[in-house]
Amino acid sequence: LWQGTLAIWEYSSYPLLQTYFDNGGRSIQKFLFQIDAKRVAIENQLDFMNVNTQKDFEQLKNGR
Repeated sequence: LWQGTLAIWEYSSYPLLQTYFDNGGRSIQKFLFQIDAKRVAIENQLDFMNVNTQKDFEQLKNGR
């Protein structure tokens, strides 16, 4: 399934999303399928690493 909240949203998608919500839509997954959104493969997991602690930061700096 899609993780639409972990996405880069173009500002131009806002009116489409607003219309979707105004018409009762609530599923981000359904919205993404409706607008034929494209998935982008993450080639380097470090590009999207969640950094919450100093240890996480050190791991990121060291490329692990």
